[in-house]
Amino acid sequence: MNQSLSHLITAPWTTMVVFTVVRLNLFTVIGDKSLSGSEIALKTDTDSAKLEPLLRSCAAMGLLESRDKRYQNSAFSLKYLVEGSAAYVGDLLKLQSQEWIRWIDLPAIIRGGKTLTDSPEDMHRTFIRAMNNLANLGEAEALAAAVDLSDCTRLVDVGGGSGNYSIRLCQKYPELQVTLLDRKETLQVTRDYVLKASLQSRISLREADIEKDSYPEDVDAVLLSDVIYDAQIARPVLQRAYECLKTGGKLIIRGYYADPAGDKDTLFSRLFVLQELVFDPAQEVLTFPVLKQRVEEWGFQIVHRGQLTERSQILIAKKI
Repeated sequence: MNQSLSHLITAPWTTMVVFTVVRLNLFTVIGDKSLSGSEIALKTDTDSAKLEPLLRSCAAMGLLESRDKRYQNSAFSLKYLVEGSAAYVGDLLKLQSQEWIRWIDLPAIIRGGKTLTDSPEDMHRTFIRAMNNLANLGEAEALAAAVDLSDCTRLVDVGGGSGNYSIRLCQKYPELQVTLLDRKETLQVTRDYVLKASLQSRISLREADIEKDSYPEDVDAVLLSDVIYDAQIARPVLQRAYECLKTGGKLIIRGYYADPAGDKDTLFSRLFVLQELVFDPAQEVLTFPVLKQRVEEWGFQIVHRGQLTERSQILIAKKI
């Protein structure tokens, strides 16, 4: 992947990470010491569980160094982000964090005061198309290459969004028939992508609440791509996935999961945890190891788990 594109995609998140840790005086609190996450939380009066993904993101960005679950400032942060240093720029960054909200008005300023407003419908449509953008950056292609559906004819794509993953799988497996489940407003967008791919005879769209409604029965495979990040949502979705699969049927889970104990945890997945917390601070965001545990608790046997792309992870299991 083009590195400049990767930076462009994550720039809003990394900027907010910097603004957040500077406003918390985190680098100054750590100073030249090596502290655990709980020690830093105590010194900054923060929630240690929510602080941990922020610290891990800083480590991935090169602002902190992490070893044995302890954190210390990098040479860069010691020079520029610890108060008292001759080259300290923390106050400048704090000022920018206070001013950033004014930048939201820049489109209206450029348009001579005419504001740009998005209806809830427009915002939802943009979200689905944005997820389709990410799928096109190698995610859907990688998924299609990673799974073997040669013995499958019926797949349920739960929360299938734009349908990109179903489309790629149908293009690879000519006998595959897909039922894609999602909300009514999402399916209005999905339909356009399916029609464009000329796959309307093989991908059927069904309106559903994936946490409450039943799924089609006796299917060969269930795809959960970019669907379960909240532990509370994972419970009913995994239950329904198990119930609808044949014995030996395949469960395919793909997403941007952080893997705190893994050696290939990515910056994108660490930042994605913070993105999830911003939109729902109360949720328990699933990590890759916890996801594996929840899948096994429902009676699945893990067949494969690991890195899919530079951003995502994949888990494949079968119903036993």
